[in-house]
Amino acid sequence: MIQTVRVKNNDDSQMAKVYRLEGISEKQAKILAEKLFCEDINQTYTINQPILIHPRGVRSATPGVLRSIEIAYKPGVMNPEVASIIKAAKDLGINLLACDSSREYLSKAPVFNPLIEHIVKKEPVTLLIKGTVAKTKIIPLRRLDDEELMKLSKDTLFLNLQEMTAIQNYFQKLYIKAVYKFNLFIRVRQGARNLKFIILDIHSLKFPSLYFNKRFTYQTN
Repeated sequence: MIQTVRVKNNDDSQMAKVYRLEGISEKQAKILAEKLFCEDINQTYTINQPILIHPRGVRSATPGVLRSIEIAYKPGVMNPEVASIIKAAKDLGINLLACDSSREYLSKAPVFNPLIEHIVKKEPVTLLIKGTVAKTKIIPLRRLDDEELMKLSKDTLFLNLQEMTAIQNYFQKLYIKAVYKFNLFIRVRQGARNLKFIILDIHSLKFPSLYFNKRFTYQTN
């Protein structure tokens, strides 16, 4: 079950912060509200209840009355507050299954980034993201031309050609440094006592199976 804590400043009737906490009781949510989310000197909070009040004095969740607008990160987009909330709750002896935070406005929606944010149209049933992990795709970024770079950026990275070229140049420089530094002797262990040196070309280098130190001496595991 998700406990929803809403917090607003006493002198602000137009905006509130929303915290959704999954895997805890309402009593535990109250502890987090008072010790973590709300400053009792100048703020007010509610649990599982609306907090913004319309000019007519009717709370925003009342049927037939203009509802407040909530802006949140899209599912799967990292919310920078989540890790801190989970850690702070754990320090208070409360283990959250998941959590999220958003902003709620009484009037029209403010400007927000539609690429990573969205308007919440209904309360989430769970904050846990389920699904199948997709396969990792390896892209030969260094060899792509301008047209291929923009095709890669479309609907995924949303970057312009100058930004994509900057990324490409970065990895091209890394490759040049790698060719210069990593065409070295490596030590290959063949049994407990039989050691010999071989030349390893950069194109056949298998990074996951090798360990290296600052002197670029390689040894297989």
